[in-house]
Amino acid sequence: MAELMYDQFKLIEKKHINSDDINSLTKLYLPLMGIDSYSLYMALSSLDVNVNYNYKTLIDILNVRGMKSINSASNKLEALGLLDVYVNSDNNYLYILNRPMSQRDFLKEESLRTLLSSQIG
Repeated sequence: MAELMYDQFKLIEKKHINSDDINSLTKLYLPLMGIDSYSLYMALSSLDVNVNYNYKTLIDILNVRGMKSINSASNKLEALGLLDVYVNSDNNYLYILNRPMSQRDFLKEESLRTLLSSQIG
């Protein structure tokens, strides 16, 4: 992941989210990823596509202390399939923000259902 707050990233694609997506994010994904990743997802969804940003922008938006928080949150988003991260030849980070699974599809995934159950009982 990025190391310096002035490293560049660009959101190259994002799917528009609706109220069902936000419901799914809040009720199913949030207990798994935590508030930092949820906040990062929402912050990324508010950014414009194909605009160069530096990580200082995210640090300021999220009011976090540094890159460690951003990297940890983005790793969780990647693990849950909500974010794809690539590095281009200029060593800039490229993000694709994915829509969350519907509640029905999420609960059909045994590994996610089991993980959620272990988190909330």
